[in-house]
Amino acid sequence: MTEQQHSLGTLMKAARKFKKLNQAEVAEAIGCSQSALSKMEHGLLVPSAPQWFLFSRFTAIPPESLEAGVIDRKLPLQFSNIELHGFKIPRKYRQNRVTKVRVIYSLVKFLELKHPDLFRKYLNQIDLDAEFFVDFDNLTNFQLYVDTINFYLENNLGTEEILKEMVQSTQDSIFWSHLKLERTDSVKHVFTSFVESMNFFHADYRLTLEERGQVLRMTYHPEFHLKKVELSEAASKFLNTFRANAFANLVTVYTGKKAKVSYELEGMNQLTAHYDISLIDQ
Repeated sequence: MTEQQHSLGTLMKAARKFKKLNQAEVAEAIGCSQSALSKMEHGLLVPSAPQWFLFSRFTAIPPESLEAGVIDRKLPLQFSNIELHGFKIPRKYRQNRVTKVRVIYSLVKFLELKHPDLFRKYLNQIDLDAEFFVDFDNLTNFQLYVDTINFYLENNLGTEEILKEMVQSTQDSIFWSHLKLERTDSVKHVFTSFVESMNFFHADYRLTLEERGQVLRMTYHPEFHLKKVELSEAASKFLNTFRANAFANLVTVYTGKKAKVSYELEGMNQLTAHYDISLIDQ
């Protein structure tokens, strides 16, 4: 099985489940047998170009999902999706489902790429299918984010080096394409677009952005429902270090420049954080 076939099969299964379609319905729509579709989903058969076009139109996914390796409709968070998709969601991840898969995609994808054995263990622990994570419009809650972070910590994968590698290997221009940014010299423009596009990620926070001389300060203000979330000091450090690396990488992706990103918590609150972003002299 090639990596491309495996990715394509996962995409097809994810798109079908999101629409609550069975294999027979999809097979009829693209003109093949149910057995052939099953082989496609398992990476044993590659659909023809016409079949892929019919499939993407029938399941309402962008045809370029094949090249991107993920399904990204580039739509803001839609609460109507909560009961739309056909994935089984564990009870602990159903309440306050305003977190899109995009938020935790990097953590999940890095496990799949670098630690396949741990990836299988992780999926078994959270009781979710692997294909759930290739569609950025699937919704969960912030608790899954916390549980994923805790899984990393339990398996000694929380170092600065790992988080930096994770971000650089999973967050490229395809990941950030919903920002609809062109190459720019303005760091402020990048983060203004990021703040304005927060509903492509989740509705767990309100974001503010302010200029402090040569430094941009972005603040994450948690919404009320996050008060129920328990975040340890170690998990908070992981979360904020992960974000800081992501923001530094975002600057590089769109400006080609290097940035320093530091953070500080607001008092004893583990969820309210200020991120200070400044360019590094080159």
